[in-house]
Amino acid sequence: MVYPFVMAQFGLTYSDIGLMTGAGAAVGNVMQGVYGFAVRRFFRRTIFAAGNIMLGISVLLMAAAGSFPVFFAFAVLGQVSKSPQHPVGASLIADAFGRKLRGTVLALDIAGGNLGTVLIPLVGVLAIGAFGWRQSLAGVAFVPVLVGVLCLVLLPRGSKAVGTKVGGDGLRLHWTREFLEPLRDRNMLLIVLAGIAGAGGRGIGVMMVYFPLYLHESLHLDGLAYGGLYTVMLVGSVIGPLVMGYVSDRKERKLILMAAYLLSAVAVIALVLVGANILLLSLATAAIGLVVFSQSSLIRTLVADVVEVGEREMAYGVFFVALSLGGVVWAITIGYWIDAFGFLSAFALMAGSYVAAAAALLPVKVDRPH
Repeated sequence: MVYPFVMAQFGLTYSDIGLMTGAGAAVGNVMQGVYGFAVRRFFRRTIFAAGNIMLGISVLLMAAAGSFPVFFAFAVLGQVSKSPQHPVGASLIADAFGRKLRGTVLALDIAGGNLGTVLIPLVGVLAIGAFGWRQSLAGVAFVPVLVGVLCLVLLPRGSKAVGTKVGGDGLRLHWTREFLEPLRDRNMLLIVLAGIAGAGGRGIGVMMVYFPLYLHESLHLDGLAYGGLYTVMLVGSVIGPLVMGYVSDRKERKLILMAAYLLSAVAVIALVLVGANILLLSLATAAIGLVVFSQSSLIRTLVADVVEVGEREMAYGVFFVALSLGGVVWAITIGYWIDAFGFLSAFALMAGSYVAAAAALLPVKVDRPH
């Protein structure tokens, strides 16, 4: 919500925004690969607490930044601070619930994260109008600090992971080989490729960045209108994963994920075609929220379905790192693409990425739940 104002403050282009979001994702998400090893030395609640507290500090420093390079640096620090959430959290949830409930519970994880974001846009528009973007951003910095303290107090200490993977020759694997070991499984490799392809239009990192900019800069909607539409999309981002996760627990998960990708392509093309017609734009926006944001929980549930207990943190580590590297390329590409060809062409490119992701999943074979 603050990006249009940050662009005006520092005189930025869409390429600058793409570079910042891409670089932040690169550093922060590559860090996710560390946690398959870090959980052997630190308790999970300590990792969660430290990450959230540092995130709050980063947001506060972004609000105080006097130049774009400083804002850029603290934005990257914020991405690093968030890095423990997905690999450690997804593994804990997947281990705690069987395959028949896993899709619903991982969807709850995604929907819960999106719920906080739903509460921001309309309030954010009013706060920015009344106090400015800096004061508004500083005002929310305390929230992740509070969450970090709650993590430290309320999460069970649990136990640390143990051991280093041993190869077929009985020798301990080098850490690089151990990290890449999950990709030797064909299903896992195909899922990673699908995730990289679909990252061209994923909800977090691409759609959340460029959708409000499209409404504000291309369609020239006022703050209340684009804040309202952004809220519609985010409400869909809570409902969609829950519905799709529930259905995926009862039907073939791979097919539900493929359907989510293909429906995402249809929704994005619809967004382009309806223009500034508020009624049709609202419907297209709701569809985007429902299906685009469902992809994340579905694909990480599919990872848990093909990876054995005890291997999931490492598998999730390599999965999220690979997606982040693909996401960096996509985020930067979309920014430059908008500068060169405009928003409409960029959304068509996103739609193509969804179709490619669905195609990559076709050969995946998943055993039915017992």
